[in-house]
Amino acid sequence: MRKIFLDIGGWTGVSAEFFRNTHPQGREFEIFTFECDKRNIEIIKKKNIPVILIEKAAWVYDGTVNFYPANAGTKAGGTMYPAKKTGHVDRNKFYKVPCIDIAKFVKQFEGCYIVMKLNVEGAEYNIIPHLWESGLTHIIDKFYIQWHWDKIGLTKAEHERIASMIVWFPWKAQMNANKFKEEFLKTL
Repeated sequence: MRKIFLDIGGWTGVSAEFFRNTHPQGREFEIFTFECDKRNIEIIKKKNIPVILIEKAAWVYDGTVNFYPANAGTKAGGTMYPAKKTGHVDRNKFYKVPCIDIAKFVKQFEGCYIVMKLNVEGAEYNIIPHLWESGLTHIIDKFYIQWHWDKIGLTKAEHERIASMIVWFPWKAQMNANKFKEEFLKTL
């Protein structure tokens, strides 16, 4: 069976590297890394990580979306949410980035073993309902998510409503959490 790892919010490629090197069959997976921050795209390219790099934001439609980068002097990253409370986002500075309808993209892998990692600074609250409404959450075998409800002004109740649409596991690899490798292996 074809194995797919969708690394959504690729940052500097650390999640793709972690997955490939930690999952017992990590090298058997095709890894698709979605990253729209041009600074991070350059880092991933320089690292020459064996991924299929999609230089777009995973989103709920094809086109463009506003991207609010973290201020200079901080780590590269950003969000589609100008009111994000962390990450040194300046709501007055943004640029348009290409985006892809993630449901259309996922649909092509129906029948494959799919693992999806989401660390998208709030966009998980758009992506998960979109996958749910598209009838695709059931074809994704594992969801690993870093939630940002409290950083984008979402209520706990709305977070719980959206989180209940899927079975998920926490994702901490981008922060190199000390025990994350052990925690991750227990989810397999």
